[in-house]
Amino acid sequence: MLNLKKDLINGHSHVFGEHTNCSVYFCKGTKDGEINLVPEMKSLGIWDELVAAKSHILFHAESLLYKVNNNAAESYNSILAKFIGGKR
Repeated sequence: MLNLKKDLINGHSHVFGEHTNCSVYFCKGTKDGEINLVPEMKSLGIWDELVAAKSHILFHAESLLYKVNNNAAESYNSILAKFIGGKR
């Protein structure tokens, strides 16, 4: 659980080229020719919006780990598929 949360917290940094907080099992570091866009995004003010958007995902990290879903339609379809033999 803690590894998932740590990776989610660091995910946007990893995607945009900053690998200082990446776990060894997750990333091997900067690739050849990769540009770190994080400082530029911070200077433009985009970075703060990304951090705010991911807070909802971090709040539900445990349910992501256990494949919990609170979407009523998805739950209904899952139960229905169980009884009729799968999605076709």
